[in-house]
Amino acid sequence: MLGLQAKLEKYSGPLPRAEEFAAYEACIPGAADRILAMAEKEQDSRIKISEQLSEATVADAKAERHEIRRAQFLAGFLATLVICIGGGLIYTGHPITGTFLTGGTLVGIVTAFLSQNKKSESLPKNGNAFTPDQDPEIESDIEK
Repeated sequence: MLGLQAKLEKYSGPLPRAEEFAAYEACIPGAADRILAMAEKEQDSRIKISEQLSEATVADAKAERHEIRRAQFLAGFLATLVICIGGGLIYTGHPITGTFLTGGTLVGIVTAFLSQNKKSESLPKNGNAFTPDQDPEIESDIEK
């Protein structure tokens, strides 16, 4: 009676197994050094890309904070202006118009602050929309 056997091996990594490494070197002298140099070059490239990504993320965060600060300043200025105009209208004998203008501005400011608080509460503590187990980009990098 004949038996059939199958063997399945799986290997993942930047370098081949030691047996395969030796076989490459036996077939092509110097291949081992070339393979090591290639793996080192790939690692250097990944490190450089990771550093560039980190720098870009920091630059984006700084730009976003600057943009938010500018928008808040402008919104505060405009709200103050509208409230002053509403107060002026009330003072000059237009109480209904002034009250609606001032009240509407205050309601808008409160709504903006409340919606901003809800938005910040919905994000994870680290500020990312994805956690490593949810983000396919991060997941693929972890496997490698």
